[in-house]
Amino acid sequence: MKIARREAFVFLAVMLVIVDVDARSNGAPVGSNPEICDTMIPGHGISAQVTKSPFSIVPAKMKYMPGKKFSVTINATQSQQFKGIFMQMRRNDTDAIVGTWSVMDADKFKTVSCAGVEDNAVTHVDKTMKGTVNKFMWTPPKDFDDAVYVAATFVESYSSYWVKQTSSTISADTKLTSSLVLTIVMISISLSTTFLGLEF
Repeated sequence: MKIARREAFVFLAVMLVIVDVDARSNGAPVGSNPEICDTMIPGHGISAQVTKSPFSIVPAKMKYMPGKKFSVTINATQSQQFKGIFMQMRRNDTDAIVGTWSVMDADKFKTVSCAGVEDNAVTHVDKTMKGTVNKFMWTPPKDFDDAVYVAATFVESYSSYWVKQTSSTISADTKLTSSLVLTIVMISISLSTTFLGLEF
């Protein structure tokens, strides 16, 4: 009787592990484990890799325009690809999550919400290999101009993953923004002068 109970307990434990793995294969469980939004650790119960990630984070440029879409590409190789990803854009000064994402391939990826903010993180939809080139679009707030960086956790397999890998720092293109504001001011002055000339 004791042996039967022991076997039943082992079976139940194995099933729970399988269910947990299957759930995570559908993406980072930000709903059931919101702390993942901060730590970016998948919770596999196995230590993360300490070597350099074989997957590269490539921003389209080193400067972004406030309120405008900005492209980020994740590159892998034919021989080594990832199954899972959890990606965010973070402020360089406070590490806070900023902006929203959109995915280019909805068959592989989806956006998720951290801290109640919609679409501010990206994760995978299944456990298939994701290929060698994957592009995403990040949109910063219109009134935001601080430096940022991409942070991503990559999962190659359940026992092989890299946590919070980062890109180079990306700055706001404030020169163009300032130029646009100056242009608007000059047009306003010109229109005011013309109006005053006609009126008097």
